[in-house]
Amino acid sequence: MLNLIKCILGKEGFDFEIDPPPDLVLEVDLTSNTKAEDYQASAAGELWIYRRSNLQIYHFVSMKVSEVVDIRKSYKPNLEGDIPAIVIEFLSDTEGGEYSVKRTYPPGKWFFYEQILQIPIYIIFNPDGGLLEFYQLENERYELKQPDENGCHWVELMSLFLGTWQGTKEARSGYWLRWWDTAGNLLPWAVEQIAQERQQKERLIAYLQSQGVDPNNLPYKYWVVLMRFVWIKRSHLLF
Repeated sequence: MLNLIKCILGKEGFDFEIDPPPDLVLEVDLTSNTKAEDYQASAAGELWIYRRSNLQIYHFVSMKVSEVVDIRKSYKPNLEGDIPAIVIEFLSDTEGGEYSVKRTYPPGKWFFYEQILQIPIYIIFNPDGGLLEFYQLENERYELKQPDENGCHWVELMSLFLGTWQGTKEARSGYWLRWWDTAGNLLPWAVEQIAQERQQKERLIAYLQSQGVDPNNLPYKYWVVLMRFVWIKRSHLLF
């Protein structure tokens, strides 16, 4: 359950120092070996890592990993709860099950998402060629939607644009799925965001010390104001 989504919708940026921690962090791990401990600082409630066709689900309590849900390859409504608003499938080179309308058990993915779960948005992405297919549920059938002039699709629930980005992340160069805000700014990955916020805080501490201010004795409410000012005016203050 995304309990804090209303606190985030409409914001142009996310500040780990001010905004509430995310309910869920999703990591699609293609080339690295992400560990749950890498996200402890985010204070997220839950972490999903998709790696080599397996989904690992971690729960956090007091910023520590408290539980690891059994690895499995599929979404199970009786275990996960609410039906997701969007599902993303990475195109398979071998089975091609993303388009399967097979009705008998086990049902094809297309049939399962469209007719059983009735997920509003179904995305099929080919990371090799960069092709993004965006399907929206209309009258109980998926309809292919065309991207806008920037090659992106608007996702109303998240108030964000989804599209493809070509570049290098860690050891892999190619096409990636990325999010953009309403102003057209490319959103950083969660790990990048955490690193940026940590650097900003370190620079702010150095600046305060240079002005003769002891950051350790600064009331919390002033920290909040300062970090928000840095977020808005980062190009003019210290950076």
